[in-house]
Parts: sequence; structure tokens; C-alpha cells
Amino acid sequence: MLPGVDIRQRASGEKEMVFTQNLLLEYANQTAQVVPLRATVAVPELQLSTSWVDFGTCFVNQGQVREVDLMNLSGCRSYWAVLTGQQEPDKDPAAFRVSPNSGLLEAGPVSLPPNTITLQAQTPFLTSASHSLQEQ
Repeated sequence: MLPGVDIRQRASGEKEMVFTQNLLLEYANQTAQVVPLRATVAVPELQLSTSWVDFGTCFVNQGQVREVDLMNLSGCRSYWAVLTGQQEPDKDPAAFRVSPNSGLLEAGPVSLPPNTITLQAQTPFLTSASHSLQEQ
């Protein structure tokens, strides 16, 4: 961890990062003053409804779609994005797709269920040409 940075957990279970540092002010009359600085940032906590997605048996010329819920368990709005490891997955017909692939998930009230968005994960649409390439 960086100096001056601490991660704390509130009684509610939410995590926060606390940054502390001293600001040194030097004046023209050769005097100096130290001003303590402190900033607290809420740490987002996102969770998926499952740790893996099973598409079952996938047939040639038939894509499969499964739904997964993304939940914001924290008290702060959270920007999120899906990273698949491909440079341009929209141009790769053999890539898995997730829709939507980014967004903003608002914080929810503490006493209610968390704010949730449903993501759709889709298998590549396999053709007989791509299937025969995989068998070689």
C-alpha cells in the first residue's frame, strides 16, 4: 500500500480509502505552516449473481444466451465495463459477447435490495467452417 493511504471498513461493512498527507505552506516572511489534509473515497463493491456461466451444449449455427445480474452492493455509484481480453470483440465472430458491455450502476438505499442490471452473455455464432477448423 502507498504511504498515506489506508483502507478501512465501516461498521456497515462498506470499505473506504483514506488518503492523508501534510501540505507545507512556506510564506515570503520565512515562516511555514503545516496543513493536514485528509480525503475519504468510498470503494465500490460490485458482485455478479454467479461465478461462472454454463451455456450447455452449443450447436453449429445456433448461439446461446444466458443472463447474469450485476449488483452494486456499495453506497456509491459505480462505473463498470466488461473486459474480454480481445482488442475488438465486436469484429471477431468467434468472441463471446456481453451486452451491455459498460455502464453506470447507481448506489441503492441501505435497507433495500441492491441496484442491479441484467447482462446478457452470448456464445460465438459457430458456423460449419469454424467448427471444422476447430476439429483439425
